[in-house]
Amino acid sequence: MCKYIEVFANYLRAPQRNLVDIVTLNKADQGALKIAEVPMLVKSTGQKDEPAASCCNPVSIMLEIARSAYLEEILFGKVGSKERYEIPSMIELAQRMETEALVEYL
Repeated sequence: MCKYIEVFANYLRAPQRNLVDIVTLNKADQGALKIAEVPMLVKSTGQKDEPAASCCNPVSIMLEIARSAYLEEILFGKVGSKERYEIPSMIELAQRMETEALVEYL
């Protein structure tokens, strides 16, 4: 599932736009950082008083990445647009396809 999220983030060009940082952890790093589940999204507002929020649901992670790229507002802005459901469709597609097939498709 981690590869799906990475492909999705790259599809939205989120890492290239410095909206997200994708970090791959091995089991030792995961244990040292006390991370129980991967994939994990850690979201920070940058405010010192606010703790960082995290989630491990792959669909929620992909939706957060989409929100950070502001594509929801752009694609969902016009009611009659055929691109309106591109993000949810891409998320569904990512869950159903094998990694190699998804990479080839994109």
